Amino acid sequence: MTKTDEYSSVFGFRRSFRGQYFQLLYRPVPGGLPRLGIVVSKKVAKAAHDRNYAKRVCREFFRLHRALFAGHDVVIRVQARLLPSQSDLFRQELFSLSRRLRVSS
Repeated sequence: MTKTDEYSSVFGFRRSFRGQYFQLLYRPVPGGLPRLGIVVSKKVAKAAHDRNYAKRVCREFFRLHRALFAGHDVVIRVQARLLPSQSDLFRQELFSLSRRLRVSS
């Protein structure tokens, strides 16, 4: 997702799952391809390279597990700083949140 209106529609739908590092907000899109938006604030990661790393982790997970997000617009909001040494924890949490999304649909 790239446009403000697309993000606003997901935020306005007010459905989400929350973990320690991420909040996954979603909006069902019947028959649509899954789309991803990522939000990383400067409060969470002050340095640009940290924000870019967080986005890269989320994009890679989405690319590898696109089927889990089928029929949804998804915004992943990063809630805590992501350190490369903890990458397995991030992937586990994203997988857990995406499975909850799949079950709730």
